[in-house]
Amino acid sequence: MSMRWKLDRSRQDGYAWFVEVGVSDFHKGTVMATFVKIQRRGQVTIPTRLRAQLGLTDGDVVEARAHRGRIVLTPKPLATREYTSDQRRVIDARLAKAEADVKAGRVSKAYSNHSEFTADLHNAAAKLVPQKD
Repeated sequence: MSMRWKLDRSRQDGYAWFVEVGVSDFHKGTVMATFVKIQRRGQVTIPTRLRAQLGLTDGDVVEARAHRGRIVLTPKPLATREYTSDQRRVIDARLAKAEADVKAGRVSKAYSNHSEFTADLHNAAAKLVPQKD
């Protein structure tokens, strides 16, 4: 059986990586190979389909390293991504609204454990639903 490579995103550290699979396990379109040209100053464009397959967007950071005569680009984990100005604007607006809610006293009661929370929910539900005799 000939072997192919398939993308595996199940790693706990957030990195996508490739695993070797048999052709019978191989799904069409899982692996994409393409040629790219190195531009002046060493720049390379990652094709749109490949970026989409890996979930890469403008501004994402990848680690570049040489490994066994190959250039390996590894996307950094999602947690370290920078926000775009549009994303930052939305986040700041939501944080400002949340801060205003806290200052206005629109916050929920603090509970010491889940049982206390559940009991409070049941009490609130009992007040909303009329009791049948």
